[in-house]
Amino acid sequence: MDTKPLEKFAQAARRQLHEQVKIKLERVLRTDSAELRAKTDTVAELQKQIATTSREVVIERVAYTWFNRFAALRFMGQMVSWLSTIFVIRFLAPEDYGVISLAEVFRTFLVLFSTVGLSQGLMKVESLTRPQIQKTLGLLVFINSILFLLQFFLAPYAARFYGNDNLEMVLKVLAFTYLIIPWTSVPSSLVARNLDHKKTSKITFVTDVLASGLNLL
Repeated sequence: MDTKPLEKFAQAARRQLHEQVKIKLERVLRTDSAELRAKTDTVAELQKQIATTSREVVIERVAYTWFNRFAALRFMGQMVSWLSTIFVIRFLAPEDYGVISLAEVFRTFLVLFSTVGLSQGLMKVESLTRPQIQKTLGLLVFINSILFLLQFFLAPYAARFYGNDNLEMVLKVLAFTYLIIPWTSVPSSLVARNLDHKKTSKITFVTDVLASGLNLL
């Protein structure tokens, strides 16, 4: 079994988490806000740890802890997903999976443009304001509405191109997922910005379980 893709993903995920922890730490140490003033003991303990060891050691320790927790919950959710897939595959014909695969090829290409880095940018802005969040959400709603219209109205042509009438309906149904993306990507970025990975992991696990339940239905 080739594990190189998995190793690359794990390394990339850990680097991303490391960068998020670093950004959050810089913001905590440099920003003076009412929220941080209410947590003076926590900030003082953090500064003490940095003075005792180093900033890099603290960042690595936090990133390592949260990476392990996130990976464990993600693995549990993926196991539920795999088990439900194994169960469902007994009731589906190979042609059904072929239609879904064709639809995913089409959708995967358009999804590349669904956030265009805007939601990720929310995590890196040092002083994030409510108008910035609203503008980002509005722009994402506009972009994904266009993607929805593109996939919905191009579905008949894609079905004709592949010679499969069932593909049209699948593409039209999947097109509605674009309308959900802005309302999930922005909150996810805000949660990640606050390094609330415990909440993120729980949400991911619950969505995996719900998706598996829908597969069984």
